[in-house]
Amino acid sequence: MELCGKIAQCNGRLKAAGVKVRIEQDGKSLRLRATLPPKPGSHRQTWYQQRIYPRLGANPAHLKLAEKEARTIGALIAQNRFDWSPYLKMTDQLEKVNITDLVSRWPKVNIAVNC
Repeated sequence: MELCGKIAQCNGRLKAAGVKVRIEQDGKSLRLRATLPPKPGSHRQTWYQQRIYPRLGANPAHLKLAEKEARTIGALIAQNRFDWSPYLKMTDQLEKVNITDLVSRWPKVNIAVNC
């Protein structure tokens, strides 16, 4: 069976279990779609449909991992305990700093040259 059919089967199992997360294929990757709270720093106030990219390739082995992650996220949503921090990219979590701040933080090193 091709991957598209396997994704449909996974989504059927998720729906039957009442899990409000779906698996989608995005090119060579898998992604999860659900109604989630706004990301930190967002101007939005209410939950809306968003996607999570768990960095899983579009293949049968990763599909099993995606289904497991979908169930975990679904349980967190059901308990109103979903937190974006494990799913945000590292760059989204880093404090934005301008270049002069970075230079001022760089350690000053005195280099002595012996001739």
